Amino acid sequence: MSTALIPPATSAADWDRYYAANGGPRLISEYELRWFRGQVRPRSSWRAIDLGCGIGSWTAQLHRLGMQVTGYDYSQAAIDRALRRGANSVYAQRIDFRVWDIVADPVPDDLRPGTVDLITCRASLAYLDPATLLDKVAPLLTPGGVFYALIPLNTSPSPDPYYRGMALQDIVRLGRGRWTERSRYRLGDTHRALVLRDYTA
Repeated sequence: MSTALIPPATSAADWDRYYAANGGPRLISEYELRWFRGQVRPRSSWRAIDLGCGIGSWTAQLHRLGMQVTGYDYSQAAIDRALRRGANSVYAQRIDFRVWDIVADPVPDDLRPGTVDLITCRASLAYLDPATLLDKVAPLLTPGGVFYALIPLNTSPSPDPYYRGMALQDIVRLGRGRWTERSRYRLGDTHRALVLRDYTA
C-alpha cells in the first residue's frame, strides 16, 4: 500500500479515536531509563511536566522516580485513560493529567515561569512544532532546569499514521543558542535523545 494514501494523525480527534480504540503505550526500555537517570540526574524533589503524555506511561515512570508530575495531552480520550490508570497508582497523590493543546493554547495559569525543574517530551516533539514549543515552555524551567526529549528518527516514510519522526539535521539544530548545555545521544538505530539544560532567555 502506498504510504501517501495514509494521512498523518494531526488532530485531537484523530488521537481520540486512536486511544478510544485502545491505542497502546510507547514502550519504555531499561536502557532508556538507565540513560535518562545518568544524563538528566533527576531528583525526587523535582516538579516535572510531561508533554504529549498519551496514556501516561512515561508520566508514571517520572512518578516512580519520586517527582511531582503533571502529564499534558490534547486528546481527551488519552487523558481519560491516563486518569483511570493513575487512580490505581500508589503515586496517585503525586500525579495529575490534564488536557492542553500545547501548540494552539496559552500556557496554563498554574504553570508559572521558573517553577518547573524538568520538562519531558517523549516521542511527541515531531507533532508539536519543536522550535516554537521550546520558546513557549523553556521559560517555565527553574535555573538549571532540564528539557528532555526522546525523538524517533524520520529515516523513511512510515505506513503508520500515528508514528512521526524528525530528520537528524533538524534534531541537531534544536535548542542552539539558548541553553548552557546541549547533549544528544543515540538510543538504538531509530531514536535520539536530547537533553537541554539551563535555558537563557
